[in-house]
Amino acid sequence: MLSRAARSVKIAAMKRSFLLLAPFVLLALCSLLLFPAQSLASAAAENGENGYAAVVRRDAALLSEPDGDPLFVLPYTYFVRILGKEGGYYRVRYAEDRRPYQAVEGYCAEDGLAPVPFLPQTPYLERSVEFVYAIDDPGGAADRELLSVTRTFPYYGYLYDNGCLYYCVLDGGTLKRIPADGPLDYEENGEYADYVASLPAGGEEEDEGGLSAAAIAGICVACAAAVGVAALAARGKRPPAADPERAEF
Repeated sequence: MLSRAARSVKIAAMKRSFLLLAPFVLLALCSLLLFPAQSLASAAAENGENGYAAVVRRDAALLSEPDGDPLFVLPYTYFVRILGKEGGYYRVRYAEDRRPYQAVEGYCAEDGLAPVPFLPQTPYLERSVEFVYAIDDPGGAADRELLSVTRTFPYYGYLYDNGCLYYCVLDGGTLKRIPADGPLDYEENGEYADYVASLPAGGEEEDEGGLSAAAIAGICVACAAAVGVAALAARGKRPPAADPERAEF
């Protein structure tokens, strides 16, 4: 059993250890405040590390390769997953391997995308289109219900070729085109517009994390004060040593 003096020595040592560790804990907390998860997500998007980008141009197309042939025009206001960057193009993925869809990878010019620092709730447009195959009946004696077949396909985007409009759909695990009468109507995604509207005046995030200059200065002052307190504590008086003659065992 420790004597009162020995207990005092132990308590004093614990207090000194706490004071010495406190500045480092405060610095860690400050780093989290100065560089929050949102900023990390923004950096990930810029660097192509599994970030998302909004489709901000109505003619932004998914290409087979940089400056290559277009596969289809991406749904405006929706998102792609950034996989990397090559020159002025992002390497991206559209859709996921979840029935009836299948992930498609390609490239998109950077001026058609806007990397975002958040995870969209509805990144991809989920919309199906129907196509009716009609069969001619020159004799007019066939049963009418057998003269047409309707098929449903998951929609990816559209493409003009030789002045004609086509929908790009998935059929049997392959992207295919079907002729279309006009552009497909769908509900636009408002997540990117809401994000832009939430930004401070000027359209940029404050100090990469939403903190004002006064808040950052206050945090720095608090850290400096904590370091000073710890330094004074470390240079202060040592606690009285235990008297071995009065120690109790």
